[in-house]
Amino acid sequence: MRTLVALALFLGADAGCGTDATVSGVFPAEGFTGRTMRVEISGDATEWSGSPGVNMGQGVTVSNVTVASPTSLFVDITIDASASLGTRDITVSNDGTFTLKSSFLIESPIELLFDGVVAQGGAPYFAINNRDIETPFDLTSGDTPSGFANLELTTPGGTQFVVTDSTAYQLKGYALIDADATPGPVSIASGFTGHEVAFNLGADVDITARSPMALTDGATGTLAATGDSQLYAVSIAASPSLMRVTASTSNPDGKPITSLLPGGHWMNASGASLAVVNGAGSVDVVVFDAGTAGGYNYNVASKVEALASAAEPSSANDTPASALDATALPFAQVPAELSAATDQDVIKVVLATAGVIHVSAHSTDDLTDTAVDILSNAGGNPSVLTNYTTVPVNQAVCIPVFGIGCGEDVTSPMVPAGTYFVVISAGDDFVSTDQAYTALVFLN
Repeated sequence: MRTLVALALFLGADAGCGTDATVSGVFPAEGFTGRTMRVEISGDATEWSGSPGVNMGQGVTVSNVTVASPTSLFVDITIDASASLGTRDITVSNDGTFTLKSSFLIESPIELLFDGVVAQGGAPYFAINNRDIETPFDLTSGDTPSGFANLELTTPGGTQFVVTDSTAYQLKGYALIDADATPGPVSIASGFTGHEVAFNLGADVDITARSPMALTDGATGTLAATGDSQLYAVSIAASPSLMRVTASTSNPDGKPITSLLPGGHWMNASGASLAVVNGAGSVDVVVFDAGTAGGYNYNVASKVEALASAAEPSSANDTPASALDATALPFAQVPAELSAATDQDVIKVVLATAGVIHVSAHSTDDLTDTAVDILSNAGGNPSVLTNYTTVPVNQAVCIPVFGIGCGEDVTSPMVPAGTYFVVISAGDDFVSTDQAYTALVFLN
């Protein structure tokens, strides 16, 4: 009897030793691309010793493998900035080969969100969230296009991401997407030269391709969400032409904006509400929401006219008697300059019928400060036809659209047929080093 009991105990003990050795876990179980970290790999019934081999797949470099116990390893891993996202297998080679399937997750350290349609010719709003709390964005300011000395944002070709608000863990702004832009990656390099940290999105921004619709006067459309846009094209027959496209809405919260995209590129953008087009052909126009609302309808007013032009005379044109004749309206005096703070340039305008005279005087470099008055031809004592009766109109503001410089944008009241004079003089902030400007005269 004692022999049978001993045999039973022996067999029971042998059965308990049959557990298979496996990799049972990893901590932490996730990491960001472009980062180095230390992880612990746990085993079950393993007998690890010596120098085990550890593999976590392409894009992950393993180093400094340390055996803490027969069932525990510590390893340093470096995840490549361009490593593919998703889960990885972990394989340990030591006294056998052990694999833990889909056990380690590789993620992007940033998240990109949009408000508005992400499409060719669009201007959606974006937010880039930094998910790596241990690595804040370096927001050191600098004299660079982005305004940051140690932060470089790389976006798909044909796009420009303009940052308007920033914290160590979020960048916000708007994205300008050219009419021929294609999908591509987004990445950020943060930190001073030689010590940059990569923040790769790890996926392409999906830019929807779209063809512009023909724009006609009176066209209507809908901006369904904040940051939405519609892409149009206008056919220009004469060169140069003055192009005016405006969008309006009855929604008190809506603010549709129009912009002209020469060549389909935002870097050439100007306000479509007032733009000089120097070439015949098709020109793209974008109607987009200014970030105020969504879900509203808009109406478009569009007008294209051949533009007459003449250079400022070489002799003085600073009185009505010596004024430059506007041979036809619309008219551009270009090139032109104010040679001194006391200089003024006068343009003569003859109306065959009643109308509202509109004058825009601006510098293409935002530097030359001008002032504008519109005068009647009332003998030797002409009256001022603007709201400013004692000083020239000097708004000292920028026309709030892309590509148009600072300057004046003024109108007369409705006036009868007759002769009138536009007087352009130096504004309060005029300096002698900044003299060049362009003057446009047209009828509303």
